[in-house]
Amino acid sequence: MTATEIESGVKQIEAALGEYLCTNDQPCAAYAYYDESEEKPWRIADDHTSERFATVAEAVVAAEAWAEEMAD
Repeated sequence: MTATEIESGVKQIEAALGEYLCTNDQPCAAYAYYDESEEKPWRIADDHTSERFATVAEAVVAAEAWAEEMAD
Protein backbone atom coordinates (compact mmCIF):
# COMPACT_ATOMS: atom_id res chain seq x y z
CA MET A 1 0.00 0.00 0.00
CA THR A 2 1.37 3.41 -0.92
CA ALA A 3 1.69 6.37 1.43
CA THR A 4 -0.94 8.21 -0.63
CA GLU A 5 -3.41 5.32 -0.23
CA ILE A 6 -2.77 5.19 3.51
CA GLU A 7 -3.20 8.95 3.87
CA SER A 8 -6.42 8.83 1.87
CA GLY A 9 -7.76 5.97 3.99
CA VAL A 10 -6.96 7.73 7.25
CA LYS A 11 -8.67 10.89 5.99
CA GLN A 12 -11.78 8.90 5.08
CA ILE A 13 -11.93 7.37 8.54
CA GLU A 14 -11.34 10.74 10.20
CA ALA A 15 -14.13 12.28 8.13
CA ALA A 16 -16.45 9.49 9.25
CA LEU A 17 -15.57 10.20 12.89
CA GLY A 18 -16.84 13.76 12.40
CA GLU A 19 -17.06 15.66 15.67
CA TYR A 20 -15.73 12.61 17.52
CA LEU A 21 -12.27 13.03 15.95
CA CYS A 22 -9.46 13.70 18.41
CA THR A 23 -8.47 17.38 18.56
CA ASN A 24 -6.68 19.69 20.99
CA ASP A 25 -10.10 20.59 22.42
CA GLN A 26 -11.20 16.95 22.56
CA PRO A 27 -8.06 14.90 23.31
CA CYS A 28 -9.90 11.77 24.50
CA ALA A 29 -11.87 11.32 21.28
CA ALA A 30 -10.99 8.86 18.54
CA TYR A 31 -8.14 8.82 16.08
CA ALA A 32 -7.34 6.60 13.11
CA TYR A 33 -4.13 5.12 11.79
CA TYR A 34 -2.62 2.39 9.64
CA ASP A 35 -0.20 -0.24 10.98
CA GLU A 36 1.20 -2.27 8.09
CA SER A 37 2.65 -4.91 10.42
CA GLU A 38 -0.83 -6.06 11.48
CA GLU A 39 -3.18 -8.49 9.73
CA LYS A 40 -5.96 -5.92 10.19
CA PRO A 41 -3.94 -2.75 9.63
CA TRP A 42 -6.63 -0.05 9.91
CA ARG A 43 -7.23 1.01 13.48
CA ILE A 44 -9.59 3.32 15.35
CA ALA A 45 -8.90 4.04 18.99
CA ASP A 46 -9.91 6.38 21.77
CA ASP A 47 -8.95 6.54 25.42
CA HIS A 48 -11.08 3.45 26.23
CA THR A 49 -11.42 1.32 23.11
CA SER A 50 -9.37 0.15 20.17
CA GLU A 51 -10.58 -1.77 17.13
CA ARG A 52 -8.73 -3.09 14.06
CA PHE A 53 -10.14 -3.55 10.57
CA ALA A 54 -9.00 -5.31 7.42
CA THR A 55 -10.24 -2.60 5.05
CA VAL A 56 -10.84 1.13 4.97
CA ALA A 57 -14.50 0.49 4.21
CA GLU A 58 -14.93 -1.55 7.41
CA ALA A 59 -13.18 1.15 9.43
CA VAL A 60 -15.34 3.91 7.92
CA VAL A 61 -18.55 2.04 8.84
CA ALA A 62 -17.25 1.55 12.38
CA ALA A 63 -16.16 5.20 12.66
CA GLU A 64 -19.62 6.35 11.63
CA ALA A 65 -21.14 4.07 14.29
CA TRP A 66 -18.72 5.38 16.95
CA ALA A 67 -19.58 8.99 16.06
CA GLU A 68 -23.31 8.25 16.10
CA GLU A 69 -23.05 6.54 19.47
CA MET A 70 -21.14 9.44 20.95
CA ALA A 71 -23.71 11.93 19.63
CA ASP A 72 -26.50 10.19 21.58
